[in-house]
Amino acid sequence: MNTKTWLGAVAAVVVVGGGAVAVTAVNGSQSKDKSIVVYSNSFSNGRGEWIQQQAAKAGFKIKEVQLGSGDLVNRVVAEKNKPVADVIYGSNQFGFDELANQKLLKPYTASWEKEEPTSQITGKGYYYPTDQEKIVLVAKPNVAKSALPTSWQALTTPAFAGQYTVPGKGTLGSGTNLIVIAQILSPYRDDHGDLGVSEAGWTALANYFKNGVQLKPNELFAQPVNDDRAKIGYTFSSDLANIPNTFKWQPQVITPTDGVPVATEQIGLVNKSGNTKTAEAFANWFGSAKVQAAWAKKFHINTLNQQAQTSVPAFQKQLAQQVKIHNIDVNWYNKYVDQWVEKINLNDLK
Repeated sequence: MNTKTWLGAVAAVVVVGGGAVAVTAVNGSQSKDKSIVVYSNSFSNGRGEWIQQQAAKAGFKIKEVQLGSGDLVNRVVAEKNKPVADVIYGSNQFGFDELANQKLLKPYTASWEKEEPTSQITGKGYYYPTDQEKIVLVAKPNVAKSALPTSWQALTTPAFAGQYTVPGKGTLGSGTNLIVIAQILSPYRDDHGDLGVSEAGWTALANYFKNGVQLKPNELFAQPVNDDRAKIGYTFSSDLANIPNTFKWQPQVITPTDGVPVATEQIGLVNKSGNTKTAEAFANWFGSAKVQAAWAKKFHINTLNQQAQTSVPAFQKQLAQQVKIHNIDVNWYNKYVDQWVEKINLNDLK
């Protein structure tokens, strides 16, 4: 997800991702300054504008900073001695786990915590889940099912050479691209291997990149498929509804036998000195059932708020029945992902 980045000195930072919605103003006694800076990977396709408009009705003044999920985590880590952001939204379970482990998040109690599935709450009070994106393989509707891969691992074989997209040079700051790499490596996890992966795994990944069509920086995930540079692509689930509007074709979702990885988007407060009540109020506002219902309806989001489920698009509910989830181990991912990026940039991306 890409959008213009605004930088500057501000009182607080929040990250979020968003139809019109009734809102409740922030209690004026909390803070005289309602300015908040938002770090997020979810401001593109009109989402950032929607959040600004709806938050303004609730009494918040938002300054938005758009970053890929991986880049967002790296930015917050780099700013740890002088934090800019106050709230982060949209980065996934991997990024938030890393930030919590580095003590860069401030614990709080979300007012809507009990409206979330307990199985999805993994942040131990440091961050809370808002929505979930499945990372899915797609093709144009006219491609015969017999010509499609049956698994992600099939893309590491010569049978699909030149037919599928892979992350490209300059795109490894994207959480979606990093999760795709982890999906390919996951069956080859070896705690005694090179960077937690067996030799066979690194061979499979090298073949995956060698025979794939690299995404360009800032290129839409479905662009190579639309341009017939590739037959098979991947994208995040809420984007499935954007493809017909942007490219005028209905994506065919592939059901891989090895499942699909997920990015569970979270929201949390940055650990910084000073008054953070406004940032907490913003997180409580954004995760509320009323805002999540409008957000889900407007941007095709699979919100996790159980009181907003009637607004989750039908295709998201159908997708949940169509594919099985492949959970990637968070600790393994976070231990090695930065080193994977270095190795891939050096060896696989030209």
